[in-house]
Amino acid sequence: MGVELMMQAKVCCDLLAPLFLEDPAKPGVRPLLETLAGADAEQLAGEWPLFAGDDEALGQAMVQLRSGAVAALTDPQGASRAFHHLFVGPRHLVAPPWGSVYTDHEKVVFGETCLELGLWLRRQGIDRLADQTEPPDHIGRMLALLGWMAEHRPELVGEYAAGHLLTWSHHYFERLEPVAREEGHDLYRAAAALADGMLLAFQEGLGLEVRYPRFFM
Repeated sequence: MGVELMMQAKVCCDLLAPLFLEDPAKPGVRPLLETLAGADAEQLAGEWPLFAGDDEALGQAMVQLRSGAVAALTDPQGASRAFHHLFVGPRHLVAPPWGSVYTDHEKVVFGETCLELGLWLRRQGIDRLADQTEPPDHIGRMLALLGWMAEHRPELVGEYAAGHLLTWSHHYFERLEPVAREEGHDLYRAAAALADGMLLAFQEGLGLEVRYPRFFM
């Protein structure tokens, strides 16, 4: 496994995972949002290490990421509502962030592919990263795990990415991005585009062959 590619993935995951996991109104997310809001979008695009797409698409995503961060700092309660609308509920989620909702014929959280991921993590001795009260196949948690694994367990990254993450991530981001765009949530529109582009470039860089499941949603 290429060390440089692993570190590039870690950098991307460390920035993106919190956006999918944490309510932007919480104090812990504020430093990240302040960094993004204060950054130059063109410089961010130039420094972004991993993206499958052209420079224009990357530049647009960075402009949206910065504007979304500014909006979240200006109106944290509005950003919190957007986060809950897209990732938490309680209302119907157009693009649920859990893999098994798409790959299980019953379209349920904690479906078969979710349980397979939990079992795989335990077999690898990294079950400490999997909170048994929450589905391990949440996109934010899976990005965070990819970043951790790229640094600490790179020998497992290929199997993890090809067998558990890449199987559904592109399908998910293709659902999330238009919803975020239509509703004017620049932060999450950009996060979806950047995460999808990063994972596709990572897949290509490692030469991973992915067997895609049937999607039920």
